[in-house]
Amino acid sequence: MLTVRESEIRWQGVTVDFPLRRLRAIQDISLEVQGGEVLAVMGPSGCGKSTLLKTAAGLVSPKAGTVQLGAKPISSPSRQIALVFQEAALFPWFTVERNIDLALARTISRNERTTQVSRLLATVGLTDFGHVFPRELSGGMARRAALAAALARDPAALLLDEPFSGLDVTSRRKLARELAGIIANRALTTILVTHSVDETLMLADRVVVLTGRPGRVRTSVPVGLPHPRQGNEPELAEVRTRLYNILETEE
Repeated sequence: MLTVRESEIRWQGVTVDFPLRRLRAIQDISLEVQGGEVLAVMGPSGCGKSTLLKTAAGLVSPKAGTVQLGAKPISSPSRQIALVFQEAALFPWFTVERNIDLALARTISRNERTTQVSRLLATVGLTDFGHVFPRELSGGMARRAALAAALARDPAALLLDEPFSGLDVTSRRKLARELAGIIANRALTTILVTHSVDETLMLADRVVVLTGRPGRVRTSVPVGLPHPRQGNEPELAEVRTRLYNILETEE
């Protein structure tokens, strides 16, 4: 387990180009996420939010600048950083419990893996669904299964790319509440990419808004209300209004 300082994520002067598409996705981004902090990243569509997340996951290399976990450069995927994609990334030919088992370290015994799979299924509310295949799950349940597989890696940091996209309102709020509890219990450094102010105010400690493409950091807004919270507290009205005003000027 990494210390709080070792689980910080830091971008310094990061620029990402996609030459084949003649596209600059993000430009000169310098940003730090404290260990255990939940940071929401917002901004207009196509501004590079997911690209920023993928640089932290080691899936995209910057043209310029550096990305670090603690003092170590991030240059490739690592078990210490788990990314949950917008669509649940599960092997469709394996059961839910097998998907989770595959994410566990091979250094532990079969009995210990079985115990950990059961514990993770309980954590995400899928105790009775370990034997089913991903195609048999609802959208919300599939997201929970993907989250369990990500947590199986025992990461120091959790990266979430629009994890509630496509879910109905009730499922979104229920999953967001469950996710908030998991993040708090594990003290995970978390980065959430989202278009939803409601989800942001339920989960995040701080919000970074990117400009239109190429994405740059426009502003950073602290939420300022302790967890747990529902996201609709009167104390959040000023932050909510400020975020909507900023986002509307970037559209």
